[in-house]
Amino acid sequence: MTLNADLKAINCTACGAGLDVLGGGRVTSHICSYCGTELDVLDDYKALRKFNDVARPNTLFPIGTTGHLRGADYTVIGLLEHVEKWQGRSWAWLDHQLYSPTHGYAWLTVENGHATFSRRYRRPVWMSHRDVEISDHRPQLNEAGETFQYYETSTSTISYAEGEFTWSPQKGARTTTVSALSDTAMLSFSQTNQEREVSRTTYVPAAELAAAFGTDLDLSPAQTHPLQPFAGRENDGFLIKASALCAVICLCLATWIVSKPKHEVLAYQRLDISELPRSITLEIPEPDKRVQVSFNGNSSNSWTALGVHLEDPNGEDVFEVARTVEYYHGRDRDGSWSEGRNFARLSFIPKTVGAYVLTVAHEGTGTEGRSAKPTEYVGLTARMGSGVSGYLFGLAFAFAALMAWPIARRYTHKTRRWHGSDWSED
Repeated sequence: MTLNADLKAINCTACGAGLDVLGGGRVTSHICSYCGTELDVLDDYKALRKFNDVARPNTLFPIGTTGHLRGADYTVIGLLEHVEKWQGRSWAWLDHQLYSPTHGYAWLTVENGHATFSRRYRRPVWMSHRDVEISDHRPQLNEAGETFQYYETSTSTISYAEGEFTWSPQKGARTTTVSALSDTAMLSFSQTNQEREVSRTTYVPAAELAAAFGTDLDLSPAQTHPLQPFAGRENDGFLIKASALCAVICLCLATWIVSKPKHEVLAYQRLDISELPRSITLEIPEPDKRVQVSFNGNSSNSWTALGVHLEDPNGEDVFEVARTVEYYHGRDRDGSWSEGRNFARLSFIPKTVGAYVLTVAHEGTGTEGRSAKPTEYVGLTARMGSGVSGYLFGLAFAFAALMAWPIARRYTHKTRRWHGSDWSED
């Protein structure tokens, strides 16, 4: 951040202080930084009126600051503070009048840790407060290939002014501004008394602002600005496409596996708990295909533990595991509730063809509550060829969630951008 080294100057005709003249040939008024008197530039800097009776607002860009922004060299020539009040709350923001010998005049606004850049928009376009009031749907207009939708209407007053301006600020003057927002810019339609002006505003990221003025700026924004662009990650596009492709592949594979015919290895068998342990033969017709064994109980506010042992046709142990069927339910002040599941499953891949022996033993039962019903039996079935469709469906869901993540982030950002709008469809 540097100060202009080649400045013209005048002496304030009210207090005699030396003032830099920075603003070019269209400046009509100059408000003294020392005594707050407004000087008429067009009448030999004649003192007109006392403008400021309050302290200067804090700013990172005092008058005389220069920087290269949006392709032009600009100098800060004026400061203008606005205040808006609504339902007992107030908001204040500081506009910095910029001047470039090659690009003319612009505004740099800092509010709530965000910075925006505005220039006067000279195309014949307008959206009035009356248009908004009589509209049944959110007003919008198409301008230069962009769609601008109504954002808000605000009324503000000038509370502080300092430096050079191309017009004569009036302290306490009320300005009503209707704003319309597109994906990249905002059009502001401002009216003060009988004067109307349209400006186009874009967002200035902190990194760009720091590069323009040659210093690190700790703006610390607290919330999303309506013009703030979405900060997506560099690989978001690839992530969305790759995740969508993987989700489709997994879904197709899972559907294909589910559609394949299943071979019933064991028809439904009822195993009474009182008769356990019990051994059952599973005739396996093909090797290397997944076999799923399912247990279904009739527990009610109870649990039952089962010990399951499997031997291959050669009498060798394949596995020995435990499974539990349990189910609990009831009703409280929040309504009915349930937890647990009255079934259990296990699976294995046989390496040889032949008769496998499955032994099921009872290893314990427990109940909870006076309405508990211990498990009396479990139903046993076994099927071959069920595959891993469940895992593939789960993987498809995971890929779909991964695909949706950047999309959801973009949607959330858009929602936050429009959060401050005062439009309601009610």
